[in-house]
Amino acid sequence: MEATGFGVRHNIEVIEAAGGDIRRVVAVGGGTQGDLRTQIVSDITGRPQELRTTTIGASYGGALLAAGLVQDVSVDDWNPMRATVTPRPEHTHTRRYDDLYALYRRLYPDTSDVVHTLAPLQDR
Repeated sequence: MEATGFGVRHNIEVIEAAGGDIRRVVAVGGGTQGDLRTQIVSDITGRPQELRTTTIGASYGGALLAAGLVQDVSVDDWNPMRATVTPRPEHTHTRRYDDLYALYRRLYPDTSDVVHTLAPLQDR
């Protein structure tokens, strides 16, 4: 579960480093069905997450946009927020999470040669 949080933290850092302005984090998909995963993500990222009434993911919003059903309305009008998960200060950016995140960030660079060697062997 922490890997999901580290992935979200990494995405946030990359977007902000590129000049993006992240104003809110909205949790979608299967991970929103339990409280533990969303809490861990908020603790690792230090960001609150909005949980919407419908959480099936980006495909839901994309389909509504494509159908022209949400042109001039706020997301709050067609998919209201049902809860907000806030980071717990005692867990946010703790040394443990920061140390684990540093290891997470090393995983791909440290294993990419093995991963790329294994990839063509999967078809055999």
